[in-house]
Amino acid sequence: LDHQREFFRTAPEFAKEAGVGGWVFDPANDPAKAWELRSLLAQHQIEVRVLKRDVTQEDRVFKAGEAWVVPAAQPQARLLAELFTDRTEFESTAFYDISAWSVPMAFNLPFAKLTTGAMSGLAGDAIPLSARPQGRVIGSRDHVVAYLVPAMGADVPRVLARLGKANIGAQVITKPLGMAPAGSTEVMAFDAGAILIPVGRQLNLSAKIEAVVDEIVGHDAVDVVALSGGLTPMGNDLGSPSWVTVKQGRVAILIGGGLSPYDAGEIWHTLDARWNLPVVLLDVEDITRADLSRYDAIAVVDGTYGSLSESAIVDLKSWTQSGGTLIAFARATKWAAEKLGVKIEFVDELKPAAVERQPFGDSDDLERAKKIPGAIFAAEADMTHPLSFGLADDQVPVFREGTLVMKASKSPYGTPLVYADAPLLAGYAPADQVKRIGGQAAAVVEPLGKGVVVALSDNAVFRGYWFGGMRLLSNAIFFGPAMKPVGVSEEEDASHE
Repeated sequence: LDHQREFFRTAPEFAKEAGVGGWVFDPANDPAKAWELRSLLAQHQIEVRVLKRDVTQEDRVFKAGEAWVVPAAQPQARLLAELFTDRTEFESTAFYDISAWSVPMAFNLPFAKLTTGAMSGLAGDAIPLSARPQGRVIGSRDHVVAYLVPAMGADVPRVLARLGKANIGAQVITKPLGMAPAGSTEVMAFDAGAILIPVGRQLNLSAKIEAVVDEIVGHDAVDVVALSGGLTPMGNDLGSPSWVTVKQGRVAILIGGGLSPYDAGEIWHTLDARWNLPVVLLDVEDITRADLSRYDAIAVVDGTYGSLSESAIVDLKSWTQSGGTLIAFARATKWAAEKLGVKIEFVDELKPAAVERQPFGDSDDLERAKKIPGAIFAAEADMTHPLSFGLADDQVPVFREGTLVMKASKSPYGTPLVYADAPLLAGYAPADQVKRIGGQAAAVVEPLGKGVVVALSDNAVFRGYWFGGMRLLSNAIFFGPAMKPVGVSEEEDASHE
């Protein structure tokens, strides 16, 4: 008890000696993600306050009244120092678990560390943990022809899940546009990735659509815009070819054999608990007996796939070629390249250094130092690609483990996510591996017949709390048909076989 009491009593002194006054971050106009972060911090009794005046850090302005500030001088100062750290240098490379936990990076929220002096007068009123935020309907609901959901927001996948479960058709816009809400002349701008819910073309479902819209604004932190006409003052009109039908969201996750139960569980948790999206856990031994046509997307997680039979591989390839979306993570990307004929290429592994005699007792530490135990890397997103729709920024912190690295696609349109040239943001990675990863692909999208393969270098929803990557997963599930570039013929796709 004395140790515990001293831990909290000396917290302000610890923060002062560290020279850290606190951290400021921007909820980035995403109330759902902001609430999830506030909830996480509240679980650990961490105080969050409103920013009282504007702060400029590294050319970014954090606005008073909008941004949040977390003072370092509070009882959980030591925990905060780890949750918000961007450390990349360590005395030891022997890690029990991963080497970086940065919460703002995991949530992909703009943040900055403040010195003790810079914190003076910044902390305003405390921000309590309130009820989960809700949305609203913008515009008159009389004579509605369609509803439009903005692209950005952590709850958009929940919206898509509700529509899919209700068998309500929806489309995603692939080009920005402007529309005025019903009953208004003020034009609102919508980014690519906004979701159209047609009412006029689904009159038999109009009552169900109205009920689901009520569910959305009552339970999800998403605004829904009512439209009374199909002509757009900016961009393509409703019904344009740039509007692509979204998938219903019927998902299977492969499990069993040599596949990672951790990754499968983390993806399952995200889909089931966070998005209320029904998921089937499909054992690799049951693939040939399953009706794969029931699924829009199949997730193949990290692991070894030696236990898959040739007939199972044929079934998965045929399903993808018939229009399915195969989402491959980490080592599954190499399996897809080797067994399904997907055109993904990989960066050569580093050549072993000349063998030098070393003490046997140091072998564990020396071998660990060659690995990436779990670190945070910077990636740059093509914001026009459907995989990136709804991201708040083109700079995306991604979590990665292991040294398998994909090359950019041979297609100029097939690499929606690339690592920055100097990619390490937080955690440990060997310098030669950081250099090797810089500028390479973090995501590759390749057509296969009528379907598409989305290859991600690592688990986009690591530990089920990596909110910054969740839209990558949801976009892969729902927007697969929008990811095939215009002009790619099935004859060209056949060359992948």
